[in-house]
Amino acid sequence: MRIKISADIRTALRKMLRGHPNILDHVTSKSEVNNLTRDNLIKLADNLEVDFVGELFKNSHIELATVMEFKGSLSSSVSYKNYRGAFFGQVLTDLKLNALGVSQTLKLKCNYENTPEWQYACLDDKRLKYRGGSSRTSLEVKVMGQLSYSLEEEANIREKSQWLTAEESVGMWDLLRGPIEEKLDEKIEKKMMAEDKVNRQKMGFPPSNEY
Repeated sequence: MRIKISADIRTALRKMLRGHPNILDHVTSKSEVNNLTRDNLIKLADNLEVDFVGELFKNSHIELATVMEFKGSLSSSVSYKNYRGAFFGQVLTDLKLNALGVSQTLKLKCNYENTPEWQYACLDDKRLKYRGGSSRTSLEVKVMGQLSYSLEEEANIREKSQWLTAEESVGMWDLLRGPIEEKLDEKIEKKMMAEDKVNRQKMGFPPSNEY
């Protein structure tokens, strides 16, 4: 998928970059910005560490739907099916249930792909980026086997633990609403920040003051 950039957004980007106090550190003259291609405009905005997506949302002369379309195509310049956020990983935890005098533990695996609102260091492009928040999470649930007694074998037997299918796991989100879901989001955010700190060190960028 190619990045879709309207004439209004292209004009706003050029104006935004020409007005940046450090623009002449990156181009020989401000007028040079007018001749940059779409990709080079975005690259220049990254090099100037401009939150251009955030600024476009504040621009009253551009329709919100136009900015949303630009943000969507910018975040997924490959097909959404194959898209991976700036950060991806898993959060594993137990969910303990108690009912009718019986206790049962489920294993939860939350897979996340997330592009944060704050500026992050991109290992692929070797530069700092703002891309606006976007995220995709999925949940896997494992039902742990329970100890049961068999008269035939005269022994305790642990039934096989199994992961539920994606369809069977969907309803679990309803149980996690509230404090648990907020804690999960907080944990994902902390994992991204920790990873970003390492990435910045690898590429020689200064520590972020945004988190």
